[in-house]
Amino acid sequence: MFSLRDIELATGGDVIAGPGVDADSAFEGVAIDHREVARGHLFVAIRGERVDGHLYIPGAVSNGARAVLLSNLPVEPPPTGVAYVRVPDTVRALGQLGAYWRQKMPARVVGITGSVGKTSTKEALASVLSGRYTTVRSKKSFNNEIGLPLALLSLTPDVQVAVLEMGGAYAMGEIEYLCSLARPQVGVVTNVGYAHVGRMGSIERIAENKSELVRSLPPDGLAVLNRDDPRVRKMSDIAPCPVLWYGLSEDADVRADEVQGAGLKGIRFRLRIRDRVYPDVRAPLLGRHSVHTVLAAAAVAHAEGMDDQQILSAVLRLDPGLRLLVTPGVNGSTLLDDTYNANPASVLAALDLLADVDLNGQGRKVAVLGDMAELGDYAPEGHRTVGARAAEVCSLLYAVGPLSRETALAAEGAGLDPACVRRVDTAEEALHELRNVLREGDMVLLKGSRAMALDKLAGALAATGTGVV
Repeated sequence: MFSLRDIELATGGDVIAGPGVDADSAFEGVAIDHREVARGHLFVAIRGERVDGHLYIPGAVSNGARAVLLSNLPVEPPPTGVAYVRVPDTVRALGQLGAYWRQKMPARVVGITGSVGKTSTKEALASVLSGRYTTVRSKKSFNNEIGLPLALLSLTPDVQVAVLEMGGAYAMGEIEYLCSLARPQVGVVTNVGYAHVGRMGSIERIAENKSELVRSLPPDGLAVLNRDDPRVRKMSDIAPCPVLWYGLSEDADVRADEVQGAGLKGIRFRLRIRDRVYPDVRAPLLGRHSVHTVLAAAAVAHAEGMDDQQILSAVLRLDPGLRLLVTPGVNGSTLLDDTYNANPASVLAALDLLADVDLNGQGRKVAVLGDMAELGDYAPEGHRTVGARAAEVCSLLYAVGPLSRETALAAEGAGLDPACVRRVDTAEEALHELRNVLREGDMVLLKGSRAMALDKLAGALAATGTGVV
């Protein structure tokens, strides 16, 4: 792992070393949470809006940190075996250290961005590539100016490919900055949608933000783009390198057709890789929209030299779910807990999955849909779009929150019986009704933005839950 000399060279920080520490002292890992520090780690003290990591330096040292990256020196000098490295901005210094370490490591880097599907594409792609290469991926959703450097610092000399998620939801230039650290040779753009439009101002600005990954690729790199998304398709105009297309379009280099959803059993489709056709490919991913996840993974794997049979075998072994949980619910119901977050595209995809579930004539399809945040001026239209689709899929709809009034109205306008549409203000109010309404065989989708607390509602409705939101 990196040494104290590496930290000093990368950040230009002032080193204050305690007894027993020299420039060659090495560190086995890095943490930004003092509770996750292990012996031999570097602890980065980050000052956030709510918590200042400098307050937890003693705890980090107690847990075994051998160095601390900080901007304010503690009153006491560093103890034996510990070094302090003082910098003006610890977040910026963490990025400098990640970039420095990435430059020393031989791994090829694949960067992934998009409004929806970044994490699922990252997981699928890393799983497929690991069938041939030593591969690492960024953990969870480590996709910002803090998480990405942490992912880069996990690289070791034996890693051949690193698959890294890149966010970009707050301001222009974010992804460009992340690319300056990671220097991806391959860039994947999944789609451009209305997620975070309230922050970015317009979908055109979102598209420009996502295109920063494409613009940052080297001339000998590769842009892997979703042919089915018109805003992503336009990014080929600014690509400084070759483009590989994936999607359902006949113009895609790696494409699928005859896509069928099998509910909780996954999907099946015909796959075409260039001029080669595979008529019955199956993947355990949930929902027909997941075919784009598979196609993106297959496209990059093909470009990286994997043969078709390696790709097909890896697709069959993909993890069936990342965030969506299928759990037994109260009164013999089944819960589809997809409460991680929500925007119109992801809610429509979840409703498509619900539509594909075969209940064998038993039970009902129930959707519990909460407000979708950060949509700005698009909020009314986004909620109406979701409501219209819900009317086609479910026999009972719970619309949770003030914005979801538009969801309910659109569902009624699209033909769902008003008696089957319930408007409630909170997850707790929904719980009181659903405990009595749900019955044997019901399939219940729960989806909404984090602020709506539908994750707590899902826990309360679980067969083993507490019954309390």
